[in-house]
Amino acid sequence: MRFPFRRPSIRWILSWVLILGLFLELTLRTLTAWKEPKGRFMWMLGRNILEEMGQRDGYRFFTGKKGQRVEHGAIRIDFNNLGYRSKKMEILPKTEDSFRVACFGDSVTLGQNMVDYYDTWPGAIERVVNAGPVSKKVEVLNFGMAHYTYTTNLVNLALIGEYVQPDIVVFLIGPNDFVCLYTRDYEPDGSHDGQWLLPITDAVWGSHPIGNILQHSRVCNLVYGSFVKILIFLEATKLFNYQLSEENLPLRLEKMADHLASICTLSKALGATPVLCTYLYDEQWVRERRGEEFLGVLDRIDDTIRSVAEKKEAILLEANDQMRDHPDYFLDDFHLNAAGGKKFAQILVKGLKDHNQLPLEATGSDTTRIESEE
Repeated sequence: MRFPFRRPSIRWILSWVLILGLFLELTLRTLTAWKEPKGRFMWMLGRNILEEMGQRDGYRFFTGKKGQRVEHGAIRIDFNNLGYRSKKMEILPKTEDSFRVACFGDSVTLGQNMVDYYDTWPGAIERVVNAGPVSKKVEVLNFGMAHYTYTTNLVNLALIGEYVQPDIVVFLIGPNDFVCLYTRDYEPDGSHDGQWLLPITDAVWGSHPIGNILQHSRVCNLVYGSFVKILIFLEATKLFNYQLSEENLPLRLEKMADHLASICTLSKALGATPVLCTYLYDEQWVRERRGEEFLGVLDRIDDTIRSVAEKKEAILLEANDQMRDHPDYFLDDFHLNAAGGKKFAQILVKGLKDHNQLPLEATGSDTTRIESEE
């Protein structure tokens, strides 16, 4: 005797999914009630620290959580009152006896994988310079942020430059900048984000009243968070295909040149010396991951930066020749590790000394000391 098979309704399926989800949540809460979740298990409990690191901040796209500490495993990132990584929780107006170096860039500058702030290249600069004889205390400010580009850094400098009053503005070209040039439909100001994607992520992570309710349930965080990650993956797969027709690349290089020139002009208007730094990358890793032809794109970008530096009379720093054959300086093809951050800081300090840009009482013996630290 055959029993008739009834296809379960959507309501029945959703009901059982909810029941199983609540049971799973109760189990997780019971097992983890005595212990704070750590490391790779955070996402299971709705504790995605990387998602919580940033906050929307108008024209700056986003910044870090202002005046807060964000912890991700062993890494602790302190964000100052301006929303950027720092050892000081508050950046005050500049005093007469201080000398400020403002560093701009993306995640390479932020050093999001660095446990110690002084392992980032801006932090290493401050430690190296102030260890020697200086006529003024050198304060190095890190304005790097993941996903920033030359466009968002230009806007950032325009918004906070008057308050910070830097003496030197250093801009390190990073991987997000070549993504702007080499990826179809990617815009450096962030306008490539889909109209459907950001409202969903904002709702899930608390920028919408419904999201505030959902955040109280770890199951909702798990289900909806996973759903958003799938959508982001699908969008990224479509977006980051590294396909761009050859005729479009010069147009994007021209846009980059215009924005870099504006960074130099604005820096000088603020009374600061502009310093442009070309790419830092592990050449072998780039060949393996992105192909031989990609090195040609980087060469064209470097030519563009050199041209802007010459026209705007900015200091040009090309440190990659001293670093690209040292894989021990890199975490991947572009991101620096602690040794790489220290090495780049030493190169940059030496370059600034050669141009007499630092308030040092003596230079000769200190330069020898810096190079001997390697």
